Amino acid sequence: MTDEQDRSSERRGIVVGIDASAGSDAALRWAIAAATSERPARPVFAWQYPYTVWVPAGVGGAPAPSADLMQAEAERAAEEILAGVDRTHCEDPVVTRGDPGVVLVDQATDAELRAVGTRGHGAMASRLIGSVSRYCTDNASSPVAVIPGDTDLTTPRTIVVGVDGSDNGDAALEWAVRFAAPDDTIRAINAWNFIVGVAYSRPPLDPVKVAAASREVVEDVADRVCAAAGVEPTRVAREIVDGDPRKVLHDLQDEADLVVVGARGRTGLAHLVLGSTASSLVHRPSCPIVVVPHP
Repeated sequence: MTDEQDRSSERRGIVVGIDASAGSDAALRWAIAAATSERPARPVFAWQYPYTVWVPAGVGGAPAPSADLMQAEAERAAEEILAGVDRTHCEDPVVTRGDPGVVLVDQATDAELRAVGTRGHGAMASRLIGSVSRYCTDNASSPVAVIPGDTDLTTPRTIVVGVDGSDNGDAALEWAVRFAAPDDTIRAINAWNFIVGVAYSRPPLDPVKVAAASREVVEDVADRVCAAAGVEPTRVAREIVDGDPRKVLHDLQDEADLVVVGARGRTGLAHLVLGSTASSLVHRPSCPIVVVPHP
């Protein structure tokens, strides 16, 4: 196990951004449901001065309230948001001034997970990622969960993990095995896309051999992860699917309560913060999506 993996296993808690929106309410409910005594929820409320305070008073602006007053109002708002939720495994809220995305990233350096909501109102808008969620997925050094506004809280869960033989795919499965409750089902999925070209300078690929290689990838990853975690190999179901990984995992959201992917896959480029698969899922999720960065 690497030093980074050691540090990852020592992280604890679920940092969740709250701001009185429907999206953050879904993220809070999800984080509370996933919290345990060893993995408490840590609500974080970030406040900023409204843009109107920078308008000169002579043209309609108002004197800026003091930072102390803004902090006190933010603390009151945070307590109102938490009113009525089960705080058995929920820490007192962290309330601080700053850009919400930056604050959430900074506050979760020792966390096992960050949970953020989607944005907007209505069934369609509540499944679109907002700027704060995007900032977190782009900049976080630990996993980020993007929670749609219409998420159902289900226990036990079915957790689908995309694996492709890359370090990021391995990290996604490692995280899922650590995070899963004993009754959760973990499905490791390797999607392979067999493309038939118009012309080749060499014999075309054999789909049977491609499928066999895909099976070898998922079996190898699952065996290694289970052995490292000290769990039985049967803890992880192994599946291969013929299709574009983005579409396969998107469609599997209907069968899953949580989908876990690496930030970048085997074909990801270093200059792209999120790979195409992770990006396609977090931009329009229909179930909670966890993006795990490279360890």
